[in-house]
Amino acid sequence: QNDRLNAIIRAMPDLIFIFDKEGTYIEFYCSQPEKLLVPEHQIIGANIGKIFDQETTAFHLQKINDCITHNSLITYEYSAITAGALTYFESRLAPLGKDRVLAFIRDISGQKQAEFEIRDLNANLEYKISERTAQLADTNRSLKKEIDDRIQAEEALRIKTNELENFFSVALDLLCITDTSGNFIKVNKAWGNILGFSTTELETRKFLEFVHPDDIQSSLDSLSQLSEQKPVYNLIIRIKSK
Repeated sequence: QNDRLNAIIRAMPDLIFIFDKEGTYIEFYCSQPEKLLVPEHQIIGANIGKIFDQETTAFHLQKINDCITHNSLITYEYSAITAGALTYFESRLAPLGKDRVLAFIRDISGQKQAEFEIRDLNANLEYKISERTAQLADTNRSLKKEIDDRIQAEEALRIKTNELENFFSVALDLLCITDTSGNFIKVNKAWGNILGFSTTELETRKFLEFVHPDDIQSSLDSLSQLSEQKPVYNLIIRIKSK
């Protein structure tokens, strides 16, 4: 049985200690002495107050007292400097009689490091999500403003178009829109009232068909100027009536 127990202890990664209620090391079992905070020969009979600082000692003694008082398993974590590096441990205390506890101490630095990395990744992810959400909010605000501006521009254009259409319709002068090839695109009612041609007749024909032969060249010259984006002023031509 002793051989079996020793084999089990050697296979376990835990440090095993027996403490009395004052925190004195009564016994210990260890398969990896390099994990001990002090040399093996200094452990038995030593008090945890000689190994840990005052605050950490009080913390351990409170856990030992809770384990004995409540006669229940106590699990907690703590950290200590080993080999110049911060090491994290998990301690499990089990009551052993009325004034002693059996402690299983395990190095959980790898686990804690993974937890810290996951926490940092989550924090970074949350930051990126927050940053992206803010960017999307800014984009949405800009897009909304652009849409609102476009709606206002379209409404202003509609109003202006209606005003021009009304002016075009009621004007007593001959008003028309042509392309640079001389094709009628739109004429106002004055053409019908003055010349006798219907709107349909005019908008399917060329402007030059209604120009007096002596004024065709000046009309062509004017169309050429317009095609070059040059304004034409004081053009006088004669138009045929029906």
